[in-house]
Formats: sequence, C-alpha cells, structure tokens
Amino acid sequence: MGQHNGSEAKSAAAAQKASPEQLSKNLAVACLKSLTSLEAYCLKDVFTSLADTEDGMMYWTEDTFIKFLEIPDSTGAGSLLFKSASYLAAFPYPNMAPAPLSLEGLAKVIAIYTGRSTAIKGDLSKTIFSSFAVIDRGQIFDRDEEKKHAGVTLLHEDSDDENEDDDDDDDDDDLQALEALDELGAFSFADAQTATTDADKKDKGPVPRIPTADMRNILIYILGTSAITTSTSIGVEVFGKDQMRRLGDIADAMVAGMRPNSVGIDWAGFKAWMERSGKGVWKPLSGVFDKFLYSKKVASGVTLEASDKPLPGPKPGGPGGGRLPKLEEATELMTPASLAQMGMFIPTESMSSGVLHKLYVGSSDGFSSGMYENKVLKYPGSTVLLVSGEDAKGEVLTFGCFLGMGPWRVTMKDNFGDRNTILFQLGPVHETFPTTPSSMTHYAYFARTDGVGFGRPPPSKKLLGSVSLTLSPGFETATFRHFHDHTSTFSPSTHRADGETVFDITEVEVWGLGTAKDQEEQRKAWEWEVKEAERRQNVNVKDFAQERALLEMAGLVGGNRSGGSSDNENGLDVDEDLTSPGFMSSSLPALPTHSHARPDPDPCPDMIAIIDHSDPSFSDPTGAGEPFAQHVTLTDPQIVGGKYVAYLCTVTTPQGTEIQCRKRYSEFRALEGMLKVSYPVIVRSLPRFPGKSVVQKFRAEFVDRRRRRLEFWLSCVLLHPNLGGSTVVRKWWTEQVE
Repeated sequence: MGQHNGSEAKSAAAAQKASPEQLSKNLAVACLKSLTSLEAYCLKDVFTSLADTEDGMMYWTEDTFIKFLEIPDSTGAGSLLFKSASYLAAFPYPNMAPAPLSLEGLAKVIAIYTGRSTAIKGDLSKTIFSSFAVIDRGQIFDRDEEKKHAGVTLLHEDSDDENEDDDDDDDDDDLQALEALDELGAFSFADAQTATTDADKKDKGPVPRIPTADMRNILIYILGTSAITTSTSIGVEVFGKDQMRRLGDIADAMVAGMRPNSVGIDWAGFKAWMERSGKGVWKPLSGVFDKFLYSKKVASGVTLEASDKPLPGPKPGGPGGGRLPKLEEATELMTPASLAQMGMFIPTESMSSGVLHKLYVGSSDGFSSGMYENKVLKYPGSTVLLVSGEDAKGEVLTFGCFLGMGPWRVTMKDNFGDRNTILFQLGPVHETFPTTPSSMTHYAYFARTDGVGFGRPPPSKKLLGSVSLTLSPGFETATFRHFHDHTSTFSPSTHRADGETVFDITEVEVWGLGTAKDQEEQRKAWEWEVKEAERRQNVNVKDFAQERALLEMAGLVGGNRSGGSSDNENGLDVDEDLTSPGFMSSSLPALPTHSHARPDPDPCPDMIAIIDHSDPSFSDPTGAGEPFAQHVTLTDPQIVGGKYVAYLCTVTTPQGTEIQCRKRYSEFRALEGMLKVSYPVIVRSLPRFPGKSVVQKFRAEFVDRRRRRLEFWLSCVLLHPNLGGSTVVRKWWTEQVE
C-alpha cells in the first residue's frame, strides 16, 4: 500500500517536470521496446535507408511513405494514410500534430495500427478515426490538455530516449502514466462529440468528421488490401479497372450505412456502423504497417535471441483479423472484393478455413430447390448464402446470411442454426442484423416446397418474421422484411424504416467456410444416400398387392399417409392408375450434367415416382418414346412487335443433327400445363417453372435471366428419359401453340 502511494507520488512529481515532447519520446521508446530485437533492427534499417535529413533530424516525406507502402494512386488513399500517420506520430498530444514522421513517431504509428505494443492499451478505433477527421484540432485539444494537467499526473522527466537500458522503476512509471492517458482517452476527441442539439454542439465545439470522399477512398484501399491475399490465386488484379469499380460500389454501400451528412461522417455515425456491421474495418491496415518490420537488407550476422518471438497483433476471434480464405474461382457474387467486405463482420475463426468451397451457384447448377438440396445439404461446416436481384424500381439488391453451424437440413416444422447466425445486406447499403438476446430461435429453414428462409419459422407455421429474408421454392423471388419488434430473431436497425422489399432473384450462391474434411464428409454422405436410393429403386414389384403395400409404406395411399390431402389432390387416381397395364416405379429423372452436380436421390416425396405408361409413345415400336435431344440451348431472344419475347430453341440430336424452332414464353407455359395433365406426378421432379413479370418483361437483365432459367427447365424436360420422347413434347416441338 505504501509502495503504491510512493509510486503515485513519484509519478506526480515527474509529471510536473516532463514536457509534452519528452512524454512523447518516452512513449516512442516504450513502443520500440515492445518489438523483438530483429523487428526493431529492421525498422531502423528501413527508416534510415529512406529518410531525409534536415537540421540534424531524420524524417520521411509523404512521397517516400506512399512509395514504400506501394499505395496505388488510383485509390486516392496515399495522402490520407500519410495524414493519419502524421497525427498519430504526435500521440498522445494531438495539439502537436501534424508531427514529422521520425523514427520515434513511426514507432508509435506502428504500435497503434498493429497493436504490438503493451504501452498503448485499449480500443484505438476512435483514435484512428480521429487521425483522418477534419477539424481545428488545436481549438479542441487545448481545452482537453488543460483539464488533464489540472487533475492528472503523467510521466517523469528522468527517462533518456538515448539510453535503452532504463531501470525497471522508470518503465513502471511510464506504463502507469500511459494507463492514465488511456483512461482519459487523451487522443480520442471523438468521445466528446456526441451532441444532439445545437446548444450542445456550440458548447463542445465543432464536430470532427471524415469527408465522405475521403472515407470512400480509405475504404477502397482497406478492402483492396484485404482482398490481395485471396485474389492472387485466381489471377485478379485487385486495383485494376474492373475491380476498382467493385471496390468503389462496396465502399459506397459502407458509407451509406454510416449515415453521412453534407459535410461527412461523424464519430457517432461511424461508431454505430462499426460496432454493428464493421468491427474489423481497421484491421487490414495492421498488415500494411507490418511491412516496416521487414528489411531486405537484414545483415546475415543478426541472430535471434531465445525470447525473440514476434508479439501478436490484434487478438484473433473478432472480424477482420487474420487472412481471408483462398478463393479458387470468382463468381458473380463471390469475388475478392465481396469476400473482403464480409470479412468486416464474419468471425475470424470462420474466415480462416483456408479455402472457400463452392457448394451451389444457381446460374450454373439450376434455380431449383432439388438442385440446392443436392449441393448444399449435408455440408457440416459454416456456410454463407448470397442472393442478388432487382426490385420493381430496377435497383440491384444483395442480401445474405452467415450460418456458423452446420449441416443444412430439411425442416418442415422447425428451424436450425445458432446465435452466431448473421443476416446481412451487402448492397446498396452495407448493414448486418445480428441475433437478438430474445428467446426467438427462427434462424433458418429449408424445404423443397417452402424454399429457404431466415428469421421466421417455416411457412407451414403461417408466421412472418419481423426481420427476415425468404427465397421462394423456385428461387424466383426473394422477400426482405424489416419491422421493429423486440421479439424478433434478428435485431432490427435503429435507422432503417419499417417495410417489406420484394425483388426478382438473378443469382443465388452458397459457399462453405469449413475445411477439406467437411467437404469430404459431405461427399461420403451423398454417396451413401445415392446408393440407398438405387437400392430402393431396384425393389422388384410383381403384382398389384405388392404395389399397393409399397405405396402404403411410403405414406402415399391408405391409412399410413402422414398428410391430410387425398390421393386425387396429389394428382394420382389410385384405383385407375394402379390397374393400368404398364404401372411400375420409374428410374430417377436425368438432369443436365455439370461439373458439381450430384444425382437427385429424391425427385418427388417419399422417393417414388409414378409414371402413366398408357401413353402410346412408350410402346411405339418405331422408337417414338426415346428422347430425341442430346443437348438443348436457348439463344437470341427477340422482342416481337413490342408484345412478347421469342427465343431460338436449338436441339442437338444423338446423331449430331441440329434442329431449331422459335418459341415464346406463353408456349413454354403451355407445355408445362400439358405435362401437368399427362404426367401429374413425375412433373413434380422438374425445377420450378420461371415466373413472369409484367414490369420487367423487356428489360435486358430480366430477359437474359429468364432465358437461362427456361433453358435449364427445357433441358430437364427434353433430356428426361420418360418425358423427352413423349407425344406431348414431340407435338409441342413441331406445332405452334396458341
């Protein structure tokens, strides 16, 4: 107790003697001591080799700083980052800023950005924000300094920055004084700028703000720096023209979430956005300043001491720390830039899996719940779903959800997921909706008949989530609901208006954030599932009694049915169809193959497809029952008379012959109607038929999206072993349907 009081008295006496300049130097010495001997050597070597000298003082110019860090001119961030470094070099006396970027100043900058020094403690997010802000700093900080010197003791004067062998008592005094500075927030003037009234603003002085254009440029550089680690594997130039456009769009979305005014972004708006949607926003800059600790000219005679282990930077676990996973293939929604954007809020442990696993991409795998199930279910690791589309105004929206636990499963009455689930929007506003501490657990659901949803129970419950995202079963439309309700699963935004947004889906993607082991487990699980499906299909049914018993066990007919609908409601007249001459269980429908497709083990409920073989085409000796198509494409959409769009359908036969016809949307719809009448059960195994849109019917993006979906749907029909050669399909191909 007495020793503690004596130490405080000594610090008080020292503070009366120490000048701000001496205090700043003492802090720089403490930051240098926090580095290993090799890191300190590299820093000094890098600094002295490029420094200018004036009046005996060595310092770095802005040009040297920007060139060393290789900050691209296209980002506009070089001058801003140098400005930040110049102000942080004056820490903990911002009224002395901007300070020359000397070795001592640079040591403090590195400590603040990397978190390597134990001499500077606490969350420095607002300190970094302040270094970019525009304001008359002297006016504000003169008053703050008066308050600090009036009631607080800081450092003693006895430390000699020329002598690195100061005794332990001196170091203790340094740390005690710095802890006092941390408690006061000496360099965090943004704390005082939370006034909400004009009177408050007048009393507290001007509000520091980062100009909107400056914040945009800073974010572009931060995103690009973060994306570099994952972009090299796919040969993407992050700061090239195409990627710069993407980075700019993402930066705009982030700035929009900070609620800027005509001047810029204040600390209150930035803090609210950061704590909710961008906790890792500054962390990519840690790697930038780590570059100062590596020298190409390190002498070969320099040896590491036994204790020479690099100090850790920011503690792992939060968003933004560590390297992003490797992206082996970029898609429309998953790019190095969007991955860096999600790295701002997805926990580090989930983003450091090594390699992203592409599980499902609607534009290539097909927009159907069946294909989604085959590609995504049984993956045991963390996953990210992304969905993008256009609303009625033509604005492009991108939403998503991070699921920290797996696997996905079919849920008819309940939900899956945990409190690590994050619902989010990436554009045109960057905002996240974390889970609430309420008892609601409606994290996620999936079912072929219900689609995909987050934040609400399955549709069978007939309850709507206050903050929810739902995708229709055929992935045609998505709906985002946002209403302020404290009982919701996901937290509503305090600055977002209540309402519901519906948009037409253009792309759906699901990516795995697990390990290679997770991918292997999914593969083995599906292999077992496919073998089981094949085994059940090989059941030898010889007579009516066995057929009836099999249907009863499956729950399709009889007393064992789990549902409440009648047989006729399912499109099956048992008395008529079971007595038809050719009744039997069919093979699985053949879908167009692609590199990642798996056989569909469940084309319709209960693993049984019932086919009506009374159609003459199945017994026609001329071979009319065989599919006549081997490959199907839809191209060259043309607007006819300003009334409708007609597509060029091209079929390649097994003999290599190409045959063509032109069809409009209503004709495809007519074919679907005829198939439902002739094959009411097997048609349920087909992907959902593309929907119509009166508002967007002639928009280029909508026409191309519909073309791709119609092509996939028609391929499933024409390549199906039972439908492809049917009389219905052949007649539709050769005749004009009104």
